[in-house]
Amino acid sequence: MRASAYIKALPFLIKKQAENELYNIYVTDALRMICENTANLAGGRYPNERYATLILPQKQETRTEEEIIAHVRERGWGVKE
Repeated sequence: MRASAYIKALPFLIKKQAENELYNIYVTDALRMICENTANLAGGRYPNERYATLILPQKQETRTEEEIIAHVRERGWGVKE
């Protein structure tokens, strides 16, 4: 296969991968809700973490309050003293 064919196929493959990821998140959220409801009825435990949180973790903020304020002021986003 030529390079141009790979480049033309790339947007389709990226879209398909995103759709599969969204489907996996949807299914695991639905299964988590079923587990939660069943556990509440039976007095058991269920997984607390979402699949989306595990595969796409949120970046933890490590800057101090002063550093954040200085960054916002530097960008000119209207933070007054």
